[in-house]
Amino acid sequence: MGSRTFEWILSNSPDDWPYRDVPAFVVTKRHLTLPADLDITLVSGDASAIAAKARNAAKGKSVWLVGGGQTAAGFAEAGELQQLFITTIPVFLGSGVPVLPVDRALDVVLRKQRTLQSGAMECILDLQTS
Repeated sequence: MGSRTFEWILSNSPDDWPYRDVPAFVVTKRHLTLPADLDITLVSGDASAIAAKARNAAKGKSVWLVGGGQTAAGFAEAGELQQLFITTIPVFLGSGVPVLPVDRALDVVLRKQRTLQSGAMECILDLQTS
């Protein structure tokens, strides 16, 4: 996950880390203070190398990338994303935020769309490799 997502989760849910049972990697160039009781590793650099570390830690299970468009874009550009789960929380911000700010066009196919109990809207999209 990106560092801003990591910090948001810790600020808004400090006693309820949602990834307690899985290793987590935080993509950042900054030094962040990590809770001692959680399996969190700070990483930076090449998205393909980070993805390889995450796949190794996942031991054959799926790897989930959590965060904003900027974090996801680096992995998309490296060809490391196969599917997007985009959750839109209906709050009026005044201006938009790019969902996936990549430098090349990506082909996506909508697989599922639903409204969550919280009122957030989720779209699941498959990324087509070219």
